[in-house]
Amino acid sequence: MLENDSEIAKNIPELEKVMRNIKRYCNTGEEDNAVLLFPDIGLNSAEKDKLAANTVWDALMLTLSSIAEYSYQIARDPARLNSKNYEFVLRRVETIAGVCRSLTENLVPLTKNKKLEMKHAELGDMISAYYAENITLGSSKYRMIRILVRPKKYVMPIEIKNDRQPINVAETAQARMKIDLIPEDNPDNSVSIRTDREDWEHGYEITFDVDIFRGPNNLMDNLSFSDGQRDGHHFSSSLTAEEFEVTFTQILTTFNKKFESMVE
Repeated sequence: MLENDSEIAKNIPELEKVMRNIKRYCNTGEEDNAVLLFPDIGLNSAEKDKLAANTVWDALMLTLSSIAEYSYQIARDPARLNSKNYEFVLRRVETIAGVCRSLTENLVPLTKNKKLEMKHAELGDMISAYYAENITLGSSKYRMIRILVRPKKYVMPIEIKNDRQPINVAETAQARMKIDLIPEDNPDNSVSIRTDREDWEHGYEITFDVDIFRGPNNLMDNLSFSDGQRDGHHFSSSLTAEEFEVTFTQILTTFNKKFESMVE
């Protein structure tokens, strides 16, 4: 057996296990396989906001699964260009998918970040912020899990724009929803998922931004994936709020209700 063949044979079983975990996180094993924040809401439910939130959340899980599938195909062959970076992405997607599934199942004990909320409120930016510190989910340990939800788009007042004082708050006028994962082993290798809404040029589509950092480098800006990747770390959901007859603000407010219900 060639040396490269030996390396492949040694690596594949471990990567197969990672891929099995991701598939388990990203589908329920039920007939429709959907991962739903509100599992009691049926397809014909009159609660359109929850129906929309369920569909967007499941689209996020499908996006993670698609990224993982493509990464797995390259990572399992060390001879492929960037195989190690794709392996890194695959392993990080395992942690993202695991946390998202744990959020679905109310397994993350969240705390309100009232201090951050107040700082934003002083600028007229109404957010909900949550965190969980020093938490173990499955076999993964996290220094911090952070969630920020901004139901309404923030437009910075002109008087604040003209103020020369620095604004020491996180994510001002940025993501409408963001989940950050900071691993215990190396805080520089953080992961972020943002859920935003595109402008009219992209049909107001709901989009997912997936950032996977290896030190200072966001690997998602430098790697190509087969499905849904629009540009760098931007991934299409192929969904709009309008098709559910709700607003994007309603969807985010519904997400927020789910996270708020998990506050201890």
